[in-house]
Amino acid sequence: MDLHSVTRWIVVFIVTVLVLLTSTPSQSHVGQIVYPIYELASADLPVFHDGTLEDWDQVLPNASLTHEDFAYTDGRRVGADDFAFRVFLAWHSASQRIFVGIEMLDDVYLGPQDGDIGNGWVRFVIDGDHTGGEYLFPSEESERSLAQAQVYAARPEAVSAGLLSLTAEAYWIAEPPWGDVAGFQFGESPNLSGIELMVTPWDDLRWRDPDASRRSQLEPGGIVGFGLEVADADAPNSPDGIYTLAGLGLGALLNAAFLVDGELIPCQVADCSGRVSSSVMPSSWARIKASLLK
Repeated sequence: MDLHSVTRWIVVFIVTVLVLLTSTPSQSHVGQIVYPIYELASADLPVFHDGTLEDWDQVLPNASLTHEDFAYTDGRRVGADDFAFRVFLAWHSASQRIFVGIEMLDDVYLGPQDGDIGNGWVRFVIDGDHTGGEYLFPSEESERSLAQAQVYAARPEAVSAGLLSLTAEAYWIAEPPWGDVAGFQFGESPNLSGIELMVTPWDDLRWRDPDASRRSQLEPGGIVGFGLEVADADAPNSPDGIYTLAGLGLGALLNAAFLVDGELIPCQVADCSGRVSSSVMPSSWARIKASLLK
């Protein structure tokens, strides 16, 4: 992806979210469901660039989300015959990283056109302490952007360009060792594609001064805020829809108060945090089950 395409994406994104946010009521901790984010031992971390999510399937209980948890920005539900996907969410205590694996099955697949969204464009937002608040600001306050929450974007067919962060000077947070991305796609109609992300949550990101930045503390039973969008298009330059959790729209990716809850579920093997705090597991599962029954 060239600099022109990146700049174009950033401008379009910010303008869109500003418009949508003005028409969206303010609230925090959106929704009643608490989504599980499963801890992985170091030996079970996913292998990137292997062209599959089979290793995620083998080590995680199940996907944390499917297309049934998403809706169009106008509230319509996602049709599985048009675009089906599932999302794996994991965390790693030893490195304090969040991992996201997204597998998509699409009836028609179109690659990006001149930097447009195209098919399978994914945006992911993470707020490590879920305190909410704005995290995108105009140019005169640009140093405050991404301080409280971070937003990333990726496409299956453009992983050579790396994982994108929204602020150009903050690209280092999207590069190893802090971030990484891998992707794959097979076929055209239907098409199977996938994206694997690794990100580091920051409670106080100062992208011009990495040494002064403060990382989030990921602990078993902790709550993080996150948001996810997936785009689909069956015709050039004409997205069918942008799918978001709860159909909240792009405004959810401007203010961290609109993000949903994810609970850090511990495991109890090898170097997992659950070996020390095994008592967290029952209460965590009880809370998730109760939330799903509401």
